[in-house]
Amino acid sequence: MWPLGALAAVLLKILLDVLGVAHDLQWRLVLAAGAIPALAVLYFRRRMPETARYLAHLAGERAEASRVMTEISGISVIAPDADPRSFGTVFRRHARQILAAALLWMIYDLVVYVFILFGPNLIASSLGMTPTTFTLFTNIFFVLPASC
Repeated sequence: MWPLGALAAVLLKILLDVLGVAHDLQWRLVLAAGAIPALAVLYFRRRMPETARYLAHLAGERAEASRVMTEISGISVIAPDADPRSFGTVFRRHARQILAAALLWMIYDLVVYVFILFGPNLIASSLGMTPTTFTLFTNIFFVLPASC
């Protein structure tokens, strides 16, 4: 979701430019707009029930887990017993996939952060682009396709 938020921020900045909003207010409005999704997550997460897995395995509330599973699926379900495996056992089984995902994520972040930190000022000026245009271009042609 981060690339979509970055694209929305650039588009909001362009809209504020078109509307003639002062530059010292633009960055504040773009920053404040970034709080809207976070507040929505907080609000909607508080309204969601806990997952049946958490209730059954970690909280030890099998009856509540069964109620949540029945509510979501529409059929009467009995929660399974707690998983007896330790964290180390589960991690050893999936360590290769976890480490591969972490490595790919690190490589992705390195590439994206180069565009974010150095792109709008250094790279954009050497290409004769404005920082906003460069950010929009990199988000549409590099960041969004890499995220899909």
